[in-house]
Amino acid sequence: MNHVVNWSQFTRNSIKEMQMRYSSMRGSRGQHFLVNFQTVQNIVLKSGVKEGDHVLEIGGGLGILTAALLDKGVDITVIERDPELARHLEKTFGESINLVNGDALTVPWPENVKIVANLPYSVGTKLVTRAVHHPIQSMTVMLQEEVVNRIVAKPGSGEYGRLSFLFTLHGDATKLFNVPPKFFVPPPRVNSSVFSFVPHDTPANHEELELLVRNLFFRRNRTVRKVLKGYLKKRIELSKLDLIPHSSLRVNLLDVEKIREIHTHLVEEGMWPLAGVTDNGI
Repeated sequence: MNHVVNWSQFTRNSIKEMQMRYSSMRGSRGQHFLVNFQTVQNIVLKSGVKEGDHVLEIGGGLGILTAALLDKGVDITVIERDPELARHLEKTFGESINLVNGDALTVPWPENVKIVANLPYSVGTKLVTRAVHHPIQSMTVMLQEEVVNRIVAKPGSGEYGRLSFLFTLHGDATKLFNVPPKFFVPPPRVNSSVFSFVPHDTPANHEELELLVRNLFFRRNRTVRKVLKGYLKKRIELSKLDLIPHSSLRVNLLDVEKIREIHTHLVEEGMWPLAGVTDNGI
């Protein structure tokens, strides 16, 4: 890439050239274009990408992050849903990138990649959930600060929930830094944060653990005993509920190990699967 390009100004000029009105950029997909190149460089630095890495960027937008990644000498696949933005990326970067014009929620992803992205906030939670279940090396992405706080939350905190458990079960998530609205065009109405995720070995029964958590956290402020009573009262003597590990704890205090112990007990005592459990997603 041409190192003398002022990518912050290039992005602003691109918005004008494409005649995108600020109001139209607050559309259903939540398009807010990052125009602060120092922030972009910081994202790339924190991602740890190096020459030869295969990087997946979801939501290429106007290419300010794409440019910084290419400066690292990476092999980059960019998924961009908007046809006009995809044409802009193709015109700007040509064969330097592998461009996919499609919906990142449905198109195939390359495996064993490092994901680096400023995600569309309207579908950001769905995208990072897909990433957690996909074979990746790491993920360094920007989302709403509220969502990132939920991802990195610890048991007992107000933000702790199903999303926190999911990320802890599959790896290590770390909040890196905040990004103010003024660094975007148009400025979003929410604060933004960048976080990193590095996967570790996932339990073979992770789907059952995730299913248990989704249903326990439907009543996150109740005790484990009270929540499970609703599922098991027609199948067991209610006195057996007190034998379930951590039955006196409130659900929002359960970490991964405690969830595992509860699940193991339910399986061993023939209480799993729970009656009435529905798989309604994270």
